[in-house]
Amino acid sequence: MTDNKCKYILADGTQCGAYAIHNEDFCFNHHPDWKDKKHLAVVKGGASKEIVVETPLQKITVNTPKDVITLLSQTISEVRDGTLDVRVATGIGFLAGHLLKAFEVSELNEKTEEVKDIIAQIVKERERKGEESLWEMRLV
Repeated sequence: MTDNKCKYILADGTQCGAYAIHNEDFCFNHHPDWKDKKHLAVVKGGASKEIVVETPLQKITVNTPKDVITLLSQTISEVRDGTLDVRVATGIGFLAGHLLKAFEVSELNEKTEEVKDIIAQIVKERERKGEESLWEMRLV
C-alpha cells in the first residue's frame, strides 16, 4: 500500500479520509471482514453510556447559594467514595452552575429595583421642594 488512507468510496464518490488499518486497505468502519467487530464495538460503546443510579440520591433542597455549596459538597463526597457516577455528578455540577447564575441575576434585579426606588424618592422630594430636577442638573 502506498497510501495509508482507507480505500472505501463514499456515496458521494469521494474516498474515505480515515487511515486504513495497518497492512489493510480499509479503516475499521469500512473493512468488509470486520463488520461483526464494528457492530460489537458500537453496541459496547452504547451500553457503556448507560447510567444506573441504584440508590436514590439524598434530597437536598436548594433555595440559596449556600444550599448549592451543600449540594456540591455532598456530590463531591459521593463521587470520592464511589457511590455516585462521575457523569451524574457532572450533570449536577452543570445544573448547579446555572442555578448560581440565576441566583446572581435575581439578586442584581432586586438591587436594581432598590436603586430605582431610591432615585424615585429623591426625584419626588426634589420636586416637592421645587428644586431643579436631576436631569436638568446633569445638562448644565
